[in-house]
Order: sequence, then C-alpha cells, then structure tokens
Amino acid sequence: STLNPKPGPSDIVVFGHSHKPGVMVSGSRMWINPGSAGPRRFKLPKAVCILEIDGDGVVEAKIHKW
Repeated sequence: STLNPKPGPSDIVVFGHSHKPGVMVSGSRMWINPGSAGPRRFKLPKAVCILEIDGDGVVEAKIHKW
C-alpha cells in the first residue's frame, strides 16, 4: 500500500495484538498491523512490515510473509 503526502503531516499508526498482518489507508492515515515474526500463532503466517519513505515523502508499506 502507498500513502501519498498531502500538506501537513501524514499519520502512520502501527498496532498489533491480533497477529494478523495488514495495511489499510484511510484518508491521509495509514494503519499497519505488521503481524508477528515470532512463533506461529492461530495458523497465521509469520510476517513483518517494511516502511519505505522516498524523497517526496511518499510512504510505501510492504508486508513480508513466510
């Protein structure tokens, strides 16, 4: 998922607890659940999220599962 910058700060919210990885953009806010890189739980894949921010402030979140 990609978040394009708008005037003013963009908010990125990272949360967890469910171990279910995912990224959602709502308006100028990006919601990220990176999942869990620890022991597998609830038959969900292990996962991490990598954020990349380019020189223009565009944020890209990539979930990597294994």
